[in-house]
Amino acid sequence: MEGAEGSKRAAAVARLIQLRDAEQLSAAHVRLAAEGLGVSERTVWRWLAAPTHVPEHRGPEPYVLSETDREAYALYRGNVAAVHRARQAVVDGDGTTAGAPVPDFLREGWAGAAPVALRTMQVAFNRELTPAERAAWKVGESGRRAKSVYLRRPEPATIAAALAPWAGAALAGVLGGYGGLFLALSGSSLAAALLVTRATPREKAGSTGV
Repeated sequence: MEGAEGSKRAAAVARLIQLRDAEQLSAAHVRLAAEGLGVSERTVWRWLAAPTHVPEHRGPEPYVLSETDREAYALYRGNVAAVHRARQAVVDGDGTTAGAPVPDFLREGWAGAAPVALRTMQVAFNRELTPAERAAWKVGESGRRAKSVYLRRPEPATIAAALAPWAGAALAGVLGGYGGLFLALSGSSLAAALLVTRATPREKAGSTGV
């Protein structure tokens, strides 16, 4: 009986506190609560004045993968369902999955482990492994590379840009002089390129006339 009365009192006080926090509490509310609980209004006011403790609601702690979970993930090539079946078989004491015994190192690692739902394991693997890691265990190195982000390699510099006069002059400064030599080499290279360009049409024309 006391348990029922205590629950009734707790519900009434909680409702009054809600009204107070919303700045809607009045003496009429307290009077009605006192009449319903069979106590005086002063008692109800005292209950409201007492510090209240609202327990913080905390959800279950997320499951953290063990080293054995990760080893099984590698063994079963990223198949979380297969990992869960093998783990559950060890927890149940069966020790076999899909007609085959679970490897000894997995049975030793999962010995005494608590049951875990398949969905919980899936969430844990998605949370703790990167997409590249998951792809690597499923399809190999090519999968890891496909899921990884790489910087694009810059295009190599052309020979013409490397032999530009300003580049030659800058290099000469680093090597301690001979700027004129670099400029002369750059000029001769440019002249040779122009001669080749001009000679090519004539050679083609001569070959067609034969």
